[in-house]
Formats: sequence, C-alpha cells, structure tokens
Amino acid sequence: MSTEDLFFEEWRACLRAHYQYVVRTEDTVTEPTLREVLLLTGLSEHEIEALYEEARARGPLTPEELALLDPPKEESDATEAESSA
Repeated sequence: MSTEDLFFEEWRACLRAHYQYVVRTEDTVTEPTLREVLLLTGLSEHEIEALYEEARARGPLTPEELALLDPPKEESDATEAESSA
C-alpha cells in the first residue's frame, strides 16, 4: 500500500458522513459539489442515493445533535473575542 492510499478509506468514510450531514441540514449549495467529489472517489450513483435516502430517513438534525457539533462557547471565549475586536 502506498502512502497516498494510507488514509483513503478513512477519507471516503468522512466524505460519506459529511454528505449525510449536508443532506440532513438541507445544504443545497454544497450537496451537488460533494456528490461530484463522491463520484470521483469511486462511489456509484446507487451508493450515493442510498446515503441520501438514509440521511432523509433520519430527518433534520435535532437540537441535541447540533449542540454536539457546535458546543456553546465558554463565557471567557466570548469576552476574549469582544476585547480583541
């Protein structure tokens, strides 16, 4: 296995997860481009459609899921941002 292939499958797994996130957040700007990247990495239209259907079946991200992705900022972080502006 060459060093170029070392993390290829992990990268593809990340792309698949990101595609499902994009679908669940209804990001219609990113979805077509990401679909093209998935095709270029070797996924078939059928596989991408399955990812799409799975994401749609799960529905939009819940507030709890969004909180995990973007945890609230600490009070000190907000104060630092204000003072540096």
